[in-house]
Amino acid sequence: MRISVVMSTYNGEKYLEKQVESIFSQDWPINELEHELSLFIRDDGSTDSTLSIIERLSSKYPIALAKSSGMNLGYAKSFLKVIEEAGDADWYVLCDQDDIWGPQKISSIFPEMRLDSTTPTLIYTDMVHFGKSNVRQLERNGADPQLFTDYRKALFEPRLNGNMTTINHELRKLVLEIWLKDGASEQCKAHDTFILRVASLFGNVKYVNVKDPSKVMLYRVEGQNLSADKKNTLFDKFTFFLNRSRVFNERASFCSFIANINDLERSMPQERLIFVKSVGKLSTSSRLYKFVHGFTFVRYQKNRIFKFAFIFWLASRSMKNV
Repeated sequence: MRISVVMSTYNGEKYLEKQVESIFSQDWPINELEHELSLFIRDDGSTDSTLSIIERLSSKYPIALAKSSGMNLGYAKSFLKVIEEAGDADWYVLCDQDDIWGPQKISSIFPEMRLDSTTPTLIYTDMVHFGKSNVRQLERNGADPQLFTDYRKALFEPRLNGNMTTINHELRKLVLEIWLKDGASEQCKAHDTFILRVASLFGNVKYVNVKDPSKVMLYRVEGQNLSADKKNTLFDKFTFFLNRSRVFNERASFCSFIANINDLERSMPQERLIFVKSVGKLSTSSRLYKFVHGFTFVRYQKNRIFKFAFIFWLASRSMKNV
């Protein structure tokens, strides 16, 4: 089985070496013929010693540098570019430059990897934060661990980090096919959200429950502490609603975009296609229809606060012509 770890770097000299060491310190032998693990990196125009660190580590580990390295594309496009250039593999594990993998990062999801992978598939696990707020990522965000396995809820929920995800060859192929469509770049503000949307609509999203996420991955959040997680000010709450409005706008726009890719309709289950077209109407329909039709989707918001934010967004959208 060929497993390609894909990473985009940018001025990562401070943490990169520790991350690479952790990637190649998994609890199963990477040199067995059955398991082939390699790291493919695209540098997004670093100005520090990142490239020299990569060159030095390449003499010790199976690391390859993307040909397009050096041009600054921004993290989202850089990640999609490294996925494109990584070449053939059975699975692609998305990886940030400043986290630390636990020894069970690969072995925890390996049983799922060994199943039939002819369907576009995304696998995700939980992870633990660095710092005083040493909590699970999904717990911190108040998310049901299996929230993203329901395509209807996954479409509205943006918080599945890329560094939690692994995708198979079929999903990679589909993501790249859609990414290269006209207008797709406008739909890709974040690579991980884009990949999750495609996976949830066209394939399978699987959650692997791990007993101890600290043995899977430590997620570095600079300056994080317990008080930093609390957002109780009026400004924070106002900012939350503005951000959610942006998210809902993006969801409706994405569905409208997907619904107009005719050659992809054959790849999407009929019930999902109907759902996508229905959400897409929130971008193009009349004011009253937006508000009335929009209530159909309130149930797919993850909690009461998000439901209220969605209704607030519907009301504000219903006052506009577009």
